[in-house]
Amino acid sequence: MKEIFDYLFAGLIILNFIVLYSFIVNTLYTPLPEKVEPVTVSLLRELIPLMLNEQVVYSNISNPLFDLEKYIQGKSVFLRHRYLFGVEITPLLDTRISSNTLNITSPERGKLCYAIVYYNEPGKPVLGCTSQHTPINDKYIYTVSNINASRIAFITVVLDTDKYRLYNHFINYTNTYIVEAYIGDCSGKLCIYIDNLNKPRQSEIEAYLVDYSPSGFNISSKVSLQNVRAVREKGNKISVDVIYVNISYVVKYVDEVGGYARYKLVLFYNETEISVLDSTIYNLVSVYFKSHDKIYIALKYPGKVFIGSVLPINIPTERLEFTSRLGIFDYLIRLYVWR
Repeated sequence: MKEIFDYLFAGLIILNFIVLYSFIVNTLYTPLPEKVEPVTVSLLRELIPLMLNEQVVYSNISNPLFDLEKYIQGKSVFLRHRYLFGVEITPLLDTRISSNTLNITSPERGKLCYAIVYYNEPGKPVLGCTSQHTPINDKYIYTVSNINASRIAFITVVLDTDKYRLYNHFINYTNTYIVEAYIGDCSGKLCIYIDNLNKPRQSEIEAYLVDYSPSGFNISSKVSLQNVRAVREKGNKISVDVIYVNISYVVKYVDEVGGYARYKLVLFYNETEISVLDSTIYNLVSVYFKSHDKIYIALKYPGKVFIGSVLPINIPTERLEFTSRLGIFDYLIRLYVWR
């Protein structure tokens, strides 16, 4: 009988030990978070700029229907189950408006070019370039004076240096007549997306294309060209056949998808649709158009963008900061990786 009690007592001790062990392991013990291997960070340092550059070229950085986080995860299989990440894209130019003066702060010296579009005169942009600057605390301040700050719709600036091409923009969203639109790729063609709540009443609207080259900005819209076809001499008179050619860019409604109205960007020749513009127009910076009392602005190149998971607070996180060219502009990229 005594042996039975001894076995029961030993069993109770073992059972209590198991319960105590489970309590310690599951409640009192917190394992140390795993760190990210340096080789993983180095690999992502090489891969992520390539993936971002591809989607900037294809106009998908601002595309509301394109999931950049899933795209990066799909291209980097090892991220799916073992790591979380965040990518912050930031322009290297700081753009501020003070009174009627535009101030641009840059880490580099070079030639600054700007395009200023006013709300009440979208077809009369102010374009210019300057190399004059003021050095302050290892930064360089470029100033554009005599602007009308109260009428600004948006501003785009680019600084060309020996090493970099820096970019930023300012959109006056405090003006209720300014509407954000988005550019995206549609099977190789350029599409513009507008939230259904803000879509214009018109199905076809004349558009303005903002592009950049080393000589500065250019804004294209409707153009009338005079073409001399033939010069003939009749007796003492010269007969000249002249035709007029109208070329224009038009935003044309296509359909609705995912809560957005979708438009294609079409080139017209003498009121005949010639072609739909490709999404890979390399030096296209933005597209804007006015419908009734609103101006719609769609950017190909981003301002500050964050892609990925929310950054953790108490988990070891690898952080890497570098400059990389996306499309035709250089950006500051901050990469965060954790497990």
